[in-house]
Amino acid sequence: MPQSSQNTIVQMNSSIKLRQRVQTETSARDEPNVSLHPQWSTKRVPVRRNYSQNIYEVNKNENVGKVESEVFVDFVTANCQILTIPTKEEVEFFKCPDIPFPWDRVLGVRCYQTEVSKCPICLEGLTAPRMGKCGHIYCLPCIKYCIRDGGDFHKCAVCFKPIEMDDLRRVYIIPSAVPTVGDEVTFTLVRRAKQSIFPKAVHDTAKQHRFLSRFDLLDLAEQLTQIEGEIRALESYAKDYESYGSSMQAISAKSSIRKLKSEEKKVRCEIETLPPSDFTLDVESNNCYVYYQGKVVV
Repeated sequence: MPQSSQNTIVQMNSSIKLRQRVQTETSARDEPNVSLHPQWSTKRVPVRRNYSQNIYEVNKNENVGKVESEVFVDFVTANCQILTIPTKEEVEFFKCPDIPFPWDRVLGVRCYQTEVSKCPICLEGLTAPRMGKCGHIYCLPCIKYCIRDGGDFHKCAVCFKPIEMDDLRRVYIIPSAVPTVGDEVTFTLVRRAKQSIFPKAVHDTAKQHRFLSRFDLLDLAEQLTQIEGEIRALESYAKDYESYGSSMQAISAKSSIRKLKSEEKKVRCEIETLPPSDFTLDVESNNCYVYYQGKVVV
C-alpha cells in the first residue's frame, strides 16, 4: 500500500476517534444525571448541606442530646395533657407554649384515645401503663424488663431512643370519641383568672369535667385511684406468671407492687395534710375570663 494511502487512513481513524470523544463529552454535559465510576472522575464535588442541617449540626455539637430530648417532650405536650403541680418559678412555662416544659417536672400524662391501646412489646392490654420522653406507652413490667434485664439495651423498643426508669411517667388513659354529625355535645361554663394556670368549672356539678388544655393540675384523688388499680393489675399479673412457672416476671411485678404501695401511703398522707388550692397566682377572683368548653356524651 502506498505511503500516502496509509497516512490518509491514519488521519481518518484519528478524526473518527476525536468525533466520538466530542460526542461522549457533549452527551455527559447535557445529561446531569449521568454518574461516572469513581476511577474516571477527575474532580471531587463536596457534599452540599442546607442551612437547617448546618444549624442542627452546630446545636448538636454544643448541646449533645439536648435538642432531641426537647423535641420528644414537645411531641408529648402537643398530643397529650401534662399533669403537674405548678410553682411560681414555672409561670413562664405555662404562659408561653413554645418553651419546652422540663420532663422532670412532669408528674403524669393524660391521654385521650379513641381506640384500646396495647403494649408494643407483649401486644396485650396495658398493665400499669408508663410513657417515656418519646411518647410511646408500655406496660410497666415489659419496659422494666427491657431496661433493667435487657443488658445494654436501654432504648425504646419502637423508636430506639434512649430511655431510663427515671424517665417513665404514669399514664392516665381516658377513652374518648370523636364527635360526628348528630352527636349530643354538652358544654360547661368555666372561668379562669387572667394570671391563673388552670380553668375551673363555675358550678360544682361539673367537677368531673376534664378541660382541654396543654397542662392540668394533678388530682391526688385521681392519682390514688390510678395507683390502686395498678396494684390490682400487677397482683393479677404476678399470679398469672407464677401459675405459668415464670418466677422472674412474678418477682419483678411484686417488686413494683411494693413500690406502688409505698407511693400509695405517701399520696394518702398528702391528701390529708395539703390544703385545697385553685392555683391562682396572686390575682383577684373578679379579674377572670368566662367561657364554655364542650364535652362529648359517649
